[in-house]
Amino acid sequence: MNTHWTSVAPVVLDGGTPAQSKAWMFLFRRRYVILGVFIALFAAATVLLYLVPQTYTAKSSLLVERTRSPIMRTDYSPGLEMNEVMNTARGIASSRSVIAAAVDSLRLPERPPSDTPFARIMSGVNDVLVALRLVPEINPRDRWIESLMRWVSVNPVVNSNILTISVSHDDPQLAADLVNEITNQYIKQHLRIYSTRGLAEFYRDQKANAEKEYHSARQRIIDFKKNASLYAITASRDEYARELSTLRGQLLTSTNDLNRLARRYDAQHPEVVVLRDTIAAVEARVQETESKLQRLERDESTLADMELQLETRRKTFIDYSNKYSEAAINEQADQDVVNVRQVEHAVVPPQPWIARLFLILGALIASLFVALGVGLLRDYFDDHPTGPENVESALGVPVLGWLERLPATRVQSIYVASDIRRNE
Repeated sequence: MNTHWTSVAPVVLDGGTPAQSKAWMFLFRRRYVILGVFIALFAAATVLLYLVPQTYTAKSSLLVERTRSPIMRTDYSPGLEMNEVMNTARGIASSRSVIAAAVDSLRLPERPPSDTPFARIMSGVNDVLVALRLVPEINPRDRWIESLMRWVSVNPVVNSNILTISVSHDDPQLAADLVNEITNQYIKQHLRIYSTRGLAEFYRDQKANAEKEYHSARQRIIDFKKNASLYAITASRDEYARELSTLRGQLLTSTNDLNRLARRYDAQHPEVVVLRDTIAAVEARVQETESKLQRLERDESTLADMELQLETRRKTFIDYSNKYSEAAINEQADQDVVNVRQVEHAVVPPQPWIARLFLILGALIASLFVALGVGLLRDYFDDHPTGPENVESALGVPVLGWLERLPATRVQSIYVASDIRRNE
């Protein structure tokens, strides 16, 4: 006779076990699995939350008016549907061209990489994957663009004309700079897409070119006067004329004296030689003065032509200015009249989007539910009998007794007692 069953009373099967009792039985039976999974998950989640840097979210707001045309108009357009306007604005704000312009403007590829442990781990993993040719190698600019397109969030505020642009990053200052720059680039892109080159814009460009040419011609005149010393043309001409008249009078007098001496003396007479030298010097000065006067007249003529060109360019500039003003009034063109206005600039977020304490509490709750799920899964696939009803169902015979799981010391004492009885 098996002495293990002598102390066990016959089992009375009770199919009406309360659900609360079954739950407690399940928790007690799988307590080690549930507790182990919970501690492992919670510890891993806590360590990961401390390794991953906290995220800061910066946000700016834009007013998108659906009752106005997108650009350069002040008239109302009530036919524009709000959904179309907001979806179009969202598409432009989150487009690659806007993101790329923001990346280039902030010079993000030149920014040093993050030095956090998590960033170093991710960089090392990426280098290994690139070395194994599992992922393609991307240059820093494209990597920033792809990352920013994932980080940026453009969402409309429900039942309003407000569009929000937000970016989350572990650097609060960079998050605010990114949002403000994306907002600025979006407005510029909006302006480029919807603006068209009209008559006013054409005249504005022509006016700018004419103004540039006018100032260039004016500077050339100033430089020419400075190099040619033409600041007192009339006085210089009068001075050269008086000098030339004086020299010609001296030359005439000296020539008459030479003729008179030539009748009295020969060609080698000292007075004749001196008088000839004097005449030669006077003639040289006359030629020099005439050359100066001719050069002055030539420079004066060149200056007159340059001043005429300057006046022509001045008139051209004035004409284009008047035409631009008229065209701007006629077309009511105004580059600042757009249906998008920035309502709120992004500021540096003072704190993360959620405190680490709440994340840890969330990890605790999630770990608990996962541990219970693992316990239920383990209990579902466990084919060991957990009660008399399982044995009776499996064998098809009534159960007379049931021996619960005993501690090892208790089982050893039962074996010892059984051996003693057998020997007796």
